[in-house]
Amino acid sequence: KKYAETILNGATEKETLDNVVKRFQNDFKWNEFKGIYTNKTQKEILDTRSSNLADLNVLFNSILTNKGINADLILLSSRSNGKLVTTFPYLDQFDYVINSVKLKDGNSYVINAVDIPKNTYKFAPLSLFNDYGFVLDNGDEENFVTLNQFLSENHVEFKYTVKDDELIEQRKEARQNKDWALS
Repeated sequence: KKYAETILNGATEKETLDNVVKRFQNDFKWNEFKGIYTNKTQKEILDTRSSNLADLNVLFNSILTNKGINADLILLSSRSNGKLVTTFPYLDQFDYVINSVKLKDGNSYVINAVDIPKNTYKFAPLSLFNDYGFVLDNGDEENFVTLNQFLSENHVEFKYTVKDDELIEQRKEARQNKDWALS
């Protein structure tokens, strides 16, 4: 809670999230150990500034929660680990703990605290998207959710005209962004 209080709130919830992400990227390092089990207390992580994947994602989730941002922890199986068997779930299926962040403006993000892209966290690594994830502490709601990546489409149409031995190019661009969703 004290660490979260040192991070500036933005004018919007998105700006606050940006501030948390930037600060977290600067302050913490991943020890390259992945898994779903935590090994350190949050105080130990804050003191050493380094830990495993589960520890850092749980800490990141705690910071977001203390900043008033809606974030859930999700267990998932990366593509290299294989698809989940949802009819008979068992812990060995999972190899990642990540964060699902839902802002009040309707935008949602999948954020792995140990691998946040430098330019944007909107595009999580594709290796994390493998059908289903399991939402931890979801109360009475369905725990298995489908994870879909944020999609960006860019359509470019070129029209070439030859006039008086000169090539004239006309270009028309259309961009569309679609958020990923938990369903």
